[in-house]
Amino acid sequence: MAPTNEIESLQKGSIYCMLQPLIRSKKQLDEYYSRLQQNANTAENRKCKRCKIEYKVEMESKGVPKPLDENNLCKFHSCRVIFNKFPDEYYYACCNSNFNAHTNFGRKIKPCTTHNYHISENPAFFKNGIVSSASSRGSNKVVYALECELCATVNGYECCRVTLVDEEDKVVYESLVKPEGFIIDYKTEFSGITKEIMENGPCKSLKEVQNDLLKFIKEDTILMGYGINDELTSLKV
Repeated sequence: MAPTNEIESLQKGSIYCMLQPLIRSKKQLDEYYSRLQQNANTAENRKCKRCKIEYKVEMESKGVPKPLDENNLCKFHSCRVIFNKFPDEYYYACCNSNFNAHTNFGRKIKPCTTHNYHISENPAFFKNGIVSSASSRGSNKVVYALECELCATVNGYECCRVTLVDEEDKVVYESLVKPEGFIIDYKTEFSGITKEIMENGPCKSLKEVQNDLLKFIKEDTILMGYGINDELTSLKV
């Protein structure tokens, strides 16, 4: 019988090997990314991701956006539509409103959530400061699960905490990340991140986190995660 450490090594390798057929080529990734980048937003003129209203970003002071008027707040459903097999209908998970009634019968379902800021992406922000694992020397043929908690800033959804987990479910890296833009929504109900957590820290800059991650993530490393495109975009990796 092979030593335990050799068996564990083979098990790790098998996961990496099994995932090889699922890896997308650079061409496929470029095509997918280009479709996602079809965004008409500019630094000032945006379309809200939550209520879909087009608006203009107004600043009160440097880097701090002007809140919406109380009579013109952002109105939206905070959770996505969920399918309920019985009685065969879709509904909003946040308030249980019947989505079928909205789409099939033309009824206007009143949004259940309001916020004093719109959320949208400034495409130019996420195109600057990008780093690549191709520039990171060495090899690391392992599989990592990548998880980022995102908060909404004037730039869009920025990373405020990143976690990297290996094949043995061990956290190999975790850090709070200080967003570059003014935070307009911590999205605590989803992220667990609060203003107090960010203020108490310790927080690293995105550049510091990028440098740390590239010590683990090489060109031949496999990353997995839910909505991983959003995770990598927020990390500018």
